[in-house]
Amino acid sequence: MSIMTDAFAENPLITTVAVNSLDDPLDITDDCGNVRCGGFEDFIDVEIDDEVRPWIALAHNTKVS
Repeated sequence: MSIMTDAFAENPLITTVAVNSLDDPLDITDDCGNVRCGGFEDFIDVEIDDEVRPWIALAHNTKVS
């Protein structure tokens, strides 16, 4: 998850943190890269709660061939 501050600056600051542990990757399929990764499809969402905490939701539907 990343947050960008001062997006219109010549060199905006982008701060990024991992949202999953290193031993539990979000996707391990070979097709991840310049194309859609595995079963992530088109649903990734972020909501900010009343205490300004981000909550992330995504659909990860493993495709079986």
